[in-house]
Amino acid sequence: MAPASLLRLKVGGALRRIGLRSSVSLALILIVVAVLVVARLAADHRRTVEPLPRPVDTVAPATDTEGNDSADDEEPNSFHDDGTVLASATGFATAWLRRDLPASEWLDGMRPYATADLIERLNAVDPLDVPPSAVIGQPTIRQRADDYAEVLVPIGVHDALALTLARSGTNWLVATVDRETG
Repeated sequence: MAPASLLRLKVGGALRRIGLRSSVSLALILIVVAVLVVARLAADHRRTVEPLPRPVDTVAPATDTEGNDSADDEEPNSFHDDGTVLASATGFATAWLRRDLPASEWLDGMRPYATADLIERLNAVDPLDVPPSAVIGQPTIRQRADDYAEVLVPIGVHDALALTLARSGTNWLVATVDRETG
């Protein structure tokens, strides 16, 4: 007898012994397990959004200046105008979340903090389409260069505005706004 036909006889015999109801129950259990495994694998692959960075506690620099004739050095990853970047991002985020205003006033509130191009693109946005939330924490700079900065402004638990800012003279203006959840 061929191995395939022998296997069919054994499986068929086992199914007859188990009974139709038990066979259907076993098949349904196997289907549910398969669906759960596939869903779990798919969920693992969808986790592409990184969690918001936690603010780093700053440590005061040592006060020992013996032998140091230079001016105070900045931290390696900071810029002298980081405060200006963060203030502009906070001002924009606060104005962005003022969804209770008429559209023209809403845009006027963001105008000092945004590029003309962004204001033009936001012209068609209804403030009521902005999800209701509020700035709930300190903004953090995610990336920074001389004329470019990415800032995250927390507006909810696992929710933030992701702003890109560009230098315009001595000012920093928001060029794009996005929302990150996760």
